[in-house]
Amino acid sequence: MRFTEGIVLAILAATTSAAPVENKAGDKRTPAAGKEYLHLLSDVLDKRAPVAGKEYLHLASDVLDKRAAGKEYLHLLGEVLDKRAAGKEYLHLASDVLDKRAPVAGKEYLHLLGEVLDKRAAGKEYLHLASDVLDKRAAGKEYLHLLGEVLDKRAAGKEYLHLLSDVLDKRAAGKENLHFDADVLDKRETQQK
Repeated sequence: MRFTEGIVLAILAATTSAAPVENKAGDKRTPAAGKEYLHLLSDVLDKRAPVAGKEYLHLASDVLDKRAAGKEYLHLLGEVLDKRAAGKEYLHLASDVLDKRAPVAGKEYLHLLGEVLDKRAAGKEYLHLASDVLDKRAAGKEYLHLLGEVLDKRAAGKEYLHLLSDVLDKRAAGKENLHFDADVLDKRETQQK
């Protein structure tokens, strides 16, 4: 078993102790012109936000298919991100390389095992999935703790993302509550439903 599979199984083991993770779905309908499906394990997050296109994120099936401005394939186990929106991207989670050939200024390297994201597009980013720290100096500062379960983004407000505690509280454009175990996305962008 590879290290990345171990991380997925570790998160799965932690969440299954709190609640079952099979065939649960959270559904938030906002006035929208698109559709997103987020399948973390078998769970479904269905967000009908005002986006133009369709997203499918299968962390177990290893496929992200976004038809917003092209097509993206994210294989977390197959380790490939192929985005045909504005060039081509390859994300290798095991090989620890992100090679983005889009018209951006610089180069990105994402090392999920080496725990380094070095993006020279608009500053510098450090993504430590094991050390649980995302430090982005592009438009403020972000801290992403996948194990410590805290996302603190000071770019346009404040966000708290608890992957195990299942709470996303975003004060950027309203309020969001994202429950990965309870599988509920409640986003109060324009009005509360």
